[in-house]
Amino acid sequence: MPGARRAWAVVLAGLALLGAVAITARVVGPVWVVSAIEREAQRFVVPRLSIGGLATWELWPTPVLVLDRLALSDAAGSPLARVARVTAELDIEAIMAGGPALARLEIERPEIFVRQDEDGAWNFAGWLVAQPGDRGETVLPFRQLAVSDGRLQVSAPALELAFDRVMLGLAPGGGGDGSDAVVKARLSASNPLALALEGGANARLYLGGDAVRLTGLNLSLDGRMGERGRAAEQLRALTVTMGLDEIVATAGVLAGHGLRVEIDGEPAQGRLLARLGASAWRVEQASWALGDLDAALSLAGAAGPVSIELSGDATGGGVAGGHVIEAKVRAGHASLPHPRDAAAQLALTFAGAVRAEPAAGSASGQFDGGFDHSRFDLAWTWSSAPAPFLTARMALDRLVLDAYLPAGEASAAASGGLSLPRWQDWPLSAELRVGTLVFRGLTSQDARLDINAGMRP
Repeated sequence: MPGARRAWAVVLAGLALLGAVAITARVVGPVWVVSAIEREAQRFVVPRLSIGGLATWELWPTPVLVLDRLALSDAAGSPLARVARVTAELDIEAIMAGGPALARLEIERPEIFVRQDEDGAWNFAGWLVAQPGDRGETVLPFRQLAVSDGRLQVSAPALELAFDRVMLGLAPGGGGDGSDAVVKARLSASNPLALALEGGANARLYLGGDAVRLTGLNLSLDGRMGERGRAAEQLRALTVTMGLDEIVATAGVLAGHGLRVEIDGEPAQGRLLARLGASAWRVEQASWALGDLDAALSLAGAAGPVSIELSGDATGGGVAGGHVIEAKVRAGHASLPHPRDAAAQLALTFAGAVRAEPAAGSASGQFDGGFDHSRFDLAWTWSSAPAPFLTARMALDRLVLDAYLPAGEASAAASGGLSLPRWQDWPLSAELRVGTLVFRGLTSQDARLDINAGMRP
C-alpha cells in the first residue's frame, strides 16, 4: 500500500506540474511567442513587423497557433500590409520527417498597400532581406493555404487599382506533385478609367529547385467599364478571358509561353472584340518582351465595321521614368469603312515599327504598305508637351481622290462647290506627296499637299 500511495502521489504531482505549465503558457507564453515571432521576422523582411494581439494556441487534438492583428510598416510608419488573423495548423509528423511544417495556413482579411512615387520607385522594392544562396529544393512551408477576404491596393501617379474580395486556395492536386491553385477577386479602377471586373483564375503550381512554375492558367473576368459618368455611356459590359500554357518564375525573371487574351465588349452602339496572343514572353526587372505577337481588333458600330490584324514583336525597357516601348509589325491588315460606299470596305496592308516613351509623352512610327493598287510610306511623330501635336509625312504612288469622296461631295467637286475642312485649328502638321493625283478629272504628277506647314517643328 505505501508503494501505491507513492505512485499516486507522483501522478498527482505530475498532473499539478502540467497544469501549472499550461496556466503559465496561457499567461506568459503568448507574450513571449509574439516577441519571438516579431524578432525572428526581421531576419527575413526589412519592414517592421508588429503583432497587435496575443498568440493563442491549442495542443489537442492538433497543434494550432493563432496570431491576431499583424502589420508591416515602413521606416516612416506608413502601412505596407495588414492581416486580421493568421491560423497555423502544425503537422508534427511532417516536421519530424523533414516535410512542410504546416498542415494548413489560413490568412483572414489581409491588406497589401502598393505605392509608386513620382520618381517611379515602388514601396515594396527591397522588402526581403537577402539570404545566402540555397540551391536546394524549394518547398512551401504548408500543404494547404486559404486566404479569405483579401485586398490589394495599387497606387501610382497615373493609376489607381484595387483588388478586393480576394479568395485564394492552394491544395495538393491528385495524381501528381503539383498543387491546385484557385483565385477569386474583384478588380476596380478609378484612374484613368472607371472600371469594375469580377472573376477568378485557376492553375497548377509546381516548385522545384529555385523556380516556381504555373501550368494551365485560365482566367476570366466579367464586369463594366465606366460605372459612372460619361464613360458609362460608352461601354456597357466587358468580358476578359486569358490563358497561359506555362509561367516560370526564377530570381528576377518571369517567363512563359502560350499567352492568349480575348476581350469582348459591348459599347453603347455595336460590339468590340479584341484578341492578343504571344508564343513566348519574358519579364525582367528593367525589361520585357513579347515574341511572335498576334493581335486582332474588330469594332462593329454605326459608322460601319472596322477590323485590324497584325503580327510582330514588342519589347520594353528602362525604369518607369525612362521606359521605352518598341514594337515591330511584320505583317498587318486593316479593313475600314469605304468613304464613298457604305456597303464596301477599304482594305490596307502594312508593316513597320513604333517607338513610345510614356513618361515623356512622345511616340513615333514608320509604316509602309498599300491599298487600291497603290503603295504608301508614312512617318509620324506625336508629342503631348507642351500640348498634344501630331506631325506626319506620307507619300503615295497614286491617288484617285474622286473615288473616295461621298457621292454628294463628288458632284460638288465636279461643279466647283467642294467645301474643304478647316484644318487650321487641328493639332496637326502633315505633308502629302502623290506621284499621280486624279482629282475632278484632272491628272497631276508629283503633287504635294501641306497642312499647317508653318506649325511643323
